[in-house]
Amino acid sequence: MVVLCVCAGRGLVSDEMVSRIRNFLDNEGIGYIEFSDFCDHQNLDENIVSMLSEAEDICLLACFPRTIRSLFHAAGITVEGKKLTCLNLRELKFDEVVKGLTGDGMIGGGRPQRGDSADKISSWFPVIDYDLCSNCGRCLEFCLFAVYGRSEGGKVKVLNPRNCKNNCPACARICPRGAIIFPKSKEHPINGAEISGGADCIKNRLDIEEKSLENFYAAMEARKERRNARRLTKE
Repeated sequence: MVVLCVCAGRGLVSDEMVSRIRNFLDNEGIGYIEFSDFCDHQNLDENIVSMLSEAEDICLLACFPRTIRSLFHAAGITVEGKKLTCLNLRELKFDEVVKGLTGDGMIGGGRPQRGDSADKISSWFPVIDYDLCSNCGRCLEFCLFAVYGRSEGGKVKVLNPRNCKNNCPACARICPRGAIIFPKSKEHPINGAEISGGADCIKNRLDIEEKSLENFYAAMEARKERRNARRLTKE
């Protein structure tokens, strides 16, 4: 099954690229499901969710693989046991996309389908990469807009994605494991790009930053005490 997300509303995938891909799929007789924006996973039709869950092989023409896996999880689509191929339209050239589509028996018959309304434009949504999430709850404590909550089992989850403020990735920046993804972001690895050096690299960096911040506050406090001591001496 081929799934195409054209990432409407943010211009992260060029119209020319989308048009060329549609033409190629149609000319080759490859059936596909097209989404205007798969990030708006809360509005997915139940039949589409069921179809994607039951499919054994899925080739997604969208964005970063880590983002796709996290979006599938958020939408309740089963990933385990699937052959999931992700072709990143934000970084690959058209010829590279075609190579990915024609390889390993991907081409097949079928008719194009719409996964959602073509004119629907998604807002700014976070999703959680649970392969990295340590369930520390820092995002939940940090966010002022009640975007995050906990499941009945106590797991941190994106509870109210539409509460999120447009273009604000602050919670992703304070996540100690780099587990929060904003698919519409242009910043690596917040947009779902692979983390260079792994999650431990991010944790080490954050530990250093926190230690530096603690040292800064301690230095400021010591400076304040010296000033007070000099003021009292003069008095």
